[in-house]
Amino acid sequence: DFMKQSQGMLLLYTMKNPSFPEYVFSSESGIMCLDFHNNHPSLVAVGFYDGNVAVYNLKKATSQPSYKSGAKSGKHTEPVWQVKWQKDDLDNNLNFFSVSSDGRIVSWTLVKNELVHTDVIKLAVEGTTMQEPEGLQLQILGSGTSFDFHKKIDYLFLVGTEEGKIYKCSKCYSSQFLDVFEAHHMAVDSVSWNPYHLKVFISCSSDWTVKIWDHTIKTPMFVYDLRSAVGDVAWAPYSSTVFAAVTANGK
Repeated sequence: DFMKQSQGMLLLYTMKNPSFPEYVFSSESGIMCLDFHNNHPSLVAVGFYDGNVAVYNLKKATSQPSYKSGAKSGKHTEPVWQVKWQKDDLDNNLNFFSVSSDGRIVSWTLVKNELVHTDVIKLAVEGTTMQEPEGLQLQILGSGTSFDFHKKIDYLFLVGTEEGKIYKCSKCYSSQFLDVFEAHHMAVDSVSWNPYHLKVFISCSSDWTVKIWDHTIKTPMFVYDLRSAVGDVAWAPYSSTVFAAVTANGK
């Protein structure tokens, strides 16, 4: 229930002792997603159910995050479904992206002791600009559920939505999409570029399917029906043709 936030937790384990966490961080809102920084393994970015994002530093002996967004500093108005660290910006600042049901993709930069936000793109649903009686134009936003950044083309990224569409976006254009795929009938739960084949990406959905795409073609190359909602997919790190998926019925 979005109005009744309960406690969230971030637990970190070592392989030596998987039965009890080494680190425990409590939060006022549930934690929906996390991402470790590749070059700074002590930094973890997290996204909360209440729309905030934060960065925890495991080297600091505090239970509070080192950085956290707030109502004044651009927090999302809906749950954050995914966060991902990016390459350092031109001023060598650490930064990460977040995606939320509120339709905003936001870039967060760690500057001194605060998070500075920039809206990278807003997912407008085509043909849904409502004309209000007072002449105001209301745009209905699509709900972002997942995203992934291209491994080699730095500006290119994909966004999956609750409506089943996948948008191909550029970090350089905030007002339009490069392409839209009518990918699934229900929410896109995960989307991921292939680490070896630079044109290929995979998507999975609550509509029971996993689909493999060439981003230059509007229809999927492969469709797998797994007979249950597919919560996540991941490419194998060692092979361009192997992927894993996990379904709602526990397989």
